[in-house]
Amino acid sequence: MFKLAPDGTETVLHSFAVGPSDGYAPYAGLIADRAGNLYGTTDFGGVSGNGAVFKLAPDGTETVLYSFAGGPSDGLGPFGGLIADRAGNLYGTTAGGGASGNGGGVQARAGRHRDGAVLLCRWRQRRRRPPSGPDR
Repeated sequence: MFKLAPDGTETVLHSFAVGPSDGYAPYAGLIADRAGNLYGTTDFGGVSGNGAVFKLAPDGTETVLYSFAGGPSDGLGPFGGLIADRAGNLYGTTAGGGASGNGGGVQARAGRHRDGAVLLCRWRQRRRRPPSGPDR
C-alpha cells in the first residue's frame, strides 16, 4: 500500500507478505474511518490462504481482522472492497465459498478478529439460458 502526497511524493505504507500472518493480492480499494485507520481486503493469504480483511493504523501497524476459511460455512477470495456502517461493522463479498461455492456476503466487526465475522448470505448459481435469436 502506498500514499501519494499532493506534491507527488510516494510513501510505502505496507508491503504484503505471503503467509498466514498477512494477506496478499489486495485488488480492491480502501476505506478509512475517522481515526485514520484504513481497511481493505486481500484476495489471498490469511491463515487458510483464502483471503483476509485487514486494518492499517495511522502508525503503520497492519492487523489481519479476519482470515477466510472457505468451505460451505465461509467465503473465500474477497476480491471486492468493503463498506462500513456507523456501528463500525464492515461489509463485503467473496467470490467463492459458501454452501454452493459461489461466494456470499460477509459482515465483520472492525475491532474483532476471526470470531467476529458472520456469513450473511450465500450466492446460488442460476442456470443460464442458452442464447436465442438470429443475432446470437
